[in-house]
Amino acid sequence: NAHLTRAAGTRLVLLNCYAQGGEQATVLPHDEQGARDGLAYLYAKGHRRVVVFELYPEMRAAQLRRRGCIQAARTAGVREPAFVQGSQGGNADDEFAAIDALVGEVLREHDPTAIVAGNDKMAARVIQCLHKRQIAVPAQVSVLGFDDHPMLVHATDPPLTSVRLPYLQMGRRAAELACGDEAAGTVRVRCEVQER
Repeated sequence: NAHLTRAAGTRLVLLNCYAQGGEQATVLPHDEQGARDGLAYLYAKGHRRVVVFELYPEMRAAQLRRRGCIQAARTAGVREPAFVQGSQGGNADDEFAAIDALVGEVLREHDPTAIVAGNDKMAARVIQCLHKRQIAVPAQVSVLGFDDHPMLVHATDPPLTSVRLPYLQMGRRAAELACGDEAAGTVRVRCEVQER
């Protein structure tokens, strides 16, 4: 709830964040569309038992992505994915142990053919946990990330398919709004599935 101020004659544009009241020009990734397209990608590949490791539920992005996942399932005429809390917090070792326990639980309870992670860091940990159990990725379980983080998507084995958050395009759009005279409002920039 930081107080936002601006110099006289300048235009304030929020990038990848919200302000109360919604009167500011705002540029955001289209999380709902990205999740919808990510799930549609998995359904087109034949997956029917999908589990989504969500970000913190109070995050607006997590809420929008959940909606997108549900829409994709309805459009495909398949059962909605199972949603589990994926973000665990804590230090790296604690977080890895928590994700490892969660992967074991999900494998027992849902027998997924695909796991969608709320971000690429989580997806990389899921892949490690699957490898630890001698589960082949993607032959037995596919993993889809979110962010398309360049340092992570090529560091996994196999390289990670991820929904790209369009930071470059968002920055360009924010600059256009800051320098132009368009009416304030929210602009959502399309996310793309990056297949690897």
